[in-house]
Amino acid sequence: MTYFLYILISGASLVLFLGLVFLEKKRGCRFILPALRTHLDSKIARMAYVGRQVDWGAFGAHITKSTLEMLAHITAHRALLFVRSVERFLTGVVRALRARRYTIETLPTEAVSKTREAVTFVRQTFRRTRRDTEKLTNDDATVEEMSTRKEG
Repeated sequence: MTYFLYILISGASLVLFLGLVFLEKKRGCRFILPALRTHLDSKIARMAYVGRQVDWGAFGAHITKSTLEMLAHITAHRALLFVRSVERFLTGVVRALRARRYTIETLPTEAVSKTREAVTFVRQTFRRTRRDTEKLTNDDATVEEMSTRKEG
């Protein structure tokens, strides 16, 4: 029932509006709020003129470009904030690890000495190999000549 009432009110409003428009055209003057309606008509005419003169394609492109630039700026700013927060966290971790490193006693001398021996062995082997290679290049001798020199 309420739908029927809404339809009846809408229909009556439309008939009254069309009747008012017909009467105003026939008499050539406005009956209801003539000054306000004239003012509104001039404003609407001005907006219609501006709407016809605007290059909507360029306007849309400008708005799209500006929006994308703003989104890129916001994204870059948030990424920078994230990187800075990770950097602060890692700086704190490194600081804690360095402080902890100086408070822990050193490893037993046995383990340190074995490590030192291994490093020294590798260095000496590398030096020996390099000296042998330099001898070969300086003497312009082949490997066979070097072996015959050692035997002789």
